[in-house]
Amino acid sequence: MCGIAGIIEKKGKVNPARLKRMLEVMEHRGPDQNDIFISPDEKIGIGAVRLKIIDLSDKASMPMKIGKTVIAMNGEIYNFKTLRNYLERKGEKFFSSSDTEVAGRLFIHEKEKSFDLFRGMFSIAVYDGEKGDVLIVRDRLGIKPLYIYTDSERIVFASEVRGILASGLVKPELDIPGTTAFLMFGSAKYPDTPIRGIKEFPAGHYQWLLSGTPVKYWELPLNQTINHLSDEEIKENLRSLIEESVSLRLVSDVPLGTFLSGGLDSTIVTAIASKYKNGLNTFSIRFEEEEYDEGTYARNASEFIGTNHSEMVVTHTDVINKIDTIIKNMDMPTIDGVNSYFVSGFARENGMVVSLSGLGGDELFGGYSSFHYIPKLIKVKKSPIVKTGIKIIAFIKKERKYLRAAEFMNSPGSIEDAYFSIRGILTTRYVESLLGLERGFFNPSIYLAKIINTNTMSDLNHIAALELISYMRDMLLRDTDAMSMAHSLEVRVPLIDHRVVEFVLKLPAKYRKNKTFLYETFKNYVPAWMQTRKKKGFIFPFEKWLKEDKINVMKTLKDSELFNREEVERIYNQFLQGSLGWQSIWALYVFEKWCEVNNVNIQKGGL
Repeated sequence: MCGIAGIIEKKGKVNPARLKRMLEVMEHRGPDQNDIFISPDEKIGIGAVRLKIIDLSDKASMPMKIGKTVIAMNGEIYNFKTLRNYLERKGEKFFSSSDTEVAGRLFIHEKEKSFDLFRGMFSIAVYDGEKGDVLIVRDRLGIKPLYIYTDSERIVFASEVRGILASGLVKPELDIPGTTAFLMFGSAKYPDTPIRGIKEFPAGHYQWLLSGTPVKYWELPLNQTINHLSDEEIKENLRSLIEESVSLRLVSDVPLGTFLSGGLDSTIVTAIASKYKNGLNTFSIRFEEEEYDEGTYARNASEFIGTNHSEMVVTHTDVINKIDTIIKNMDMPTIDGVNSYFVSGFARENGMVVSLSGLGGDELFGGYSSFHYIPKLIKVKKSPIVKTGIKIIAFIKKERKYLRAAEFMNSPGSIEDAYFSIRGILTTRYVESLLGLERGFFNPSIYLAKIINTNTMSDLNHIAALELISYMRDMLLRDTDAMSMAHSLEVRVPLIDHRVVEFVLKLPAKYRKNKTFLYETFKNYVPAWMQTRKKKGFIFPFEKWLKEDKINVMKTLKDSELFNREEVERIYNQFLQGSLGWQSIWALYVFEKWCEVNNVNIQKGGL
């Protein structure tokens, strides 16, 4: 795991000092080594910070020069040994044992076709000396981040938004479309960021920066179905794919462990990893608040598998003491990520440099309530009597779940409308009032419809795509990367290896409506009690802490110069009354603090 950065000057020459500043603010991503490369004509500069994981020698330093090609990579190519054997048969000689060199030499041979051969997580910049251009590429699922800024004079890119800002070439001015999306969803939404002009480079794409536009090399297989396999054959294939994925992600020259929550997904990953790695170290977070604590489940899972388990109790005081550091390390604002910050720091303190996570299982196997609740909402909307009943209940009870359901009843009724009623944080009317926007400035359902091609797609895959893209990619993966990298820890996610994703999304709906089939496939790997255990997400007790004023968010928000203060008070009171979730007021607090720590000019630009 590392960080990459680059500057391309279209009219002038690259200032190396600017590139070095970009690396300095990303040092946490790669504290072991950093360097820059400037092209002979001084128009192109590429930099990298390196966290040593595979090949700890200086031979694997980056940016890495291979003939007239220079490569900088953030991430890992897990099948690099197989690809190296392929290249050696073609006569290639290697000077290191790193996956970076394999990626560079494969690119020299295969050019853009090389990305199809990668199994991994990566954002890569390659300077082609013969072409005088830079190619950037991002992995299929968007596990590794990559941001880009372009104007008439230059192109700037980096693994983090603050890396681009550190160049001094981009003003930290607020982008209202990016801000609006964050307030509605709790995370910034592709392609926008809250900084005007800085965009997220699309997952599954590559681009020649001086001579091309983004080219898609992979997409989710949402319109294909496997019908020729029996139940047992599907189980056998699924076990084989996930086992292979986990085993590939155990390749490391530094200490490696796993996050173990006691849920099905992390337990499967840990159980498989323990087959290949004796004395596996596992880590979990606990809370004093019993209703949020999963420590007993994690401990029981560890005992069943036989791992060396460690657990950390996190209190509201711990969060208060660390909140400024946490928000600084978010890079992009998010209502999530605090959990990943603490468990990643705990693993690193215990000597780990790499950890495996069970992220992705819920998106693929119907583990979220959205998979069951959305079809029910759409069905209910077709019944005038029930539809009216929900509106009456919402009017009387004023509880969030009924209010959001009632709002859906007044919508056109698409899957996107239903999805936003579940995943949305603040509705349009709140955000328009908070920011003083015209009505209809941002329609969340229209945005969601644009991110996937819904033609001939089943409702199940439609929901899965929304969860994989809008929730997993735009929040969970981004937060996992930022918060683990804050501690110089690499987190690997074997359940979303692209071959696993391709296979699962092609399975008939009966195998993916809930976690039952996944449990049956791996029942010999996990404790029997997991079959009946009710799902419980990795959630901090924020609702309890905020209602008890253990984290005083209003102290920060009462003097806000960005948000309408009367609307802030209204949102806070509605949260206390139960009409809005804790995420609503937390989102305002996080964004206010994020703007402060990043010196963002909060004048409302981007309209």
